[in-house]
Amino acid sequence: MNDEDKDPRDCEDVKESASGIYQINPSGIRGFDAYCDMNTAGGGWLVFQRRQDGSVDFFRNWTDYKNGFGDLTGEFWLGNSKIHEITTKNEYELYILMEDLEGEQRYARYKTFYIGDIQSKFTLEIGGYSGNAGDSHMQM
Repeated sequence: MNDEDKDPRDCEDVKESASGIYQINPSGIRGFDAYCDMNTAGGGWLVFQRRQDGSVDFFRNWTDYKNGFGDLTGEFWLGNSKIHEITTKNEYELYILMEDLEGEQRYARYKTFYIGDIQSKFTLEIGGYSGNAGDSHMQM
């Protein structure tokens, strides 16, 4: 954790803690709540989307995806602006964990992960795939 920052920059800074909601402050200007997963693949992962039971409608407009919606304790989208803020401050990986109705899990891991700014319409940049879910984000 930065000595000058009261809040951790990201979930990696609280990796030794339990999974849960933490106030993070990637820019050092203003913090926000985020869910940190400390159990999956070594922990320290910021969860920016969770879909588990259909309780939240993800058919949303641009503004909702920009700002985020849902509840961090249930289904949610963190918000493109927040994801961009996080991924501009350091190098990050993306880990996608999927589970089917029978409980079988598949994952996709990308060694590089970045979300562009609003001017780029929050363009996704990823690379370095590994996993057993298949790479649905191959070069198009």
